[in-house]
Amino acid sequence: MHKSFADYHPVLNRIYTVTTDISPRDYNVYNVDNGEFVSYYDSIYHGDYPLDTYFKISPDGNYIFNGSGCIFTCTEDEEQDMRFFFKLDKEFSNIAFDLDHDLFFTSKEDNQINVYDYNTLRRVHSVNSKGNVLNLLFVDGKLLALTDDSKGALTLENVQIDSIINNLPVPTPTPAATLIPVTSNELSVQFDLNMEVKDSVIHPDKEFIYVINNLDELVKIDFKNGQKVSVPLGYNSNCIAFGNGEIYVGFGPQGMIGIYDADTLQYKDRILVKDTFLDIAVGNDGYIYISK
Repeated sequence: MHKSFADYHPVLNRIYTVTTDISPRDYNVYNVDNGEFVSYYDSIYHGDYPLDTYFKISPDGNYIFNGSGCIFTCTEDEEQDMRFFFKLDKEFSNIAFDLDHDLFFTSKEDNQINVYDYNTLRRVHSVNSKGNVLNLLFVDGKLLALTDDSKGALTLENVQIDSIINNLPVPTPTPAATLIPVTSNELSVQFDLNMEVKDSVIHPDKEFIYVINNLDELVKIDFKNGQKVSVPLGYNSNCIAFGNGEIYVGFGPQGMIGIYDADTLQYKDRILVKDTFLDIAVGNDGYIYISK
């Protein structure tokens, strides 16, 4: 089994992974049913297009966005699945979607956030954040950027996109784009961070972000007031996921998953995987899946 990162399809009972320890990298698909893997296939491409280990499936389940900038189809039909579709003009390490306005946002570990038209896949704007973007989140109509000023200060910025939405160009399938730099000037939350963020996840219904850090702590941060609650984990954590109203922390090197209450962070239970893993995903069927 090759080492892979995973993303669970938002509609289908299917997991997509990308390999990390072989060259060239490859996409794999695992169809699941009630926690069981029922079939598997991989991409027809092997080195034809560059692949990064970071990737996300769009919320509508139609595309796979890879950090290399390459976009692939994502469909139930195996013959049409994972086919190259388009390449963005920039690579990225974070992506968030606002499909109500046909927009998506990317960043590449600096202070520039690029805004794309989801229909044409063309870049139409750029937004400057106050620090280097660690994560992009779109929650309740807000674009939030978790940024680091490289001096230990972690900032949760409410990036102003109203002017962008109100002045969207008429969609046109051409490479032309009107780039309008916009500076985010409304700071939502700011606090000091003397640690590195390993992984993070947002609550789908409440204004919380959950972080695991280099001190192996689980930290819950309130979007509105910056209040933090943290608990020590006691093991080497490497990934985090939200599902079934709970937080799942992966201790990949120990082959274990810790389960924590999403409100109190109280430890509830653990799952012994009995093998090392890189990533975890919670499926639409409620089962927990790992990628090695």
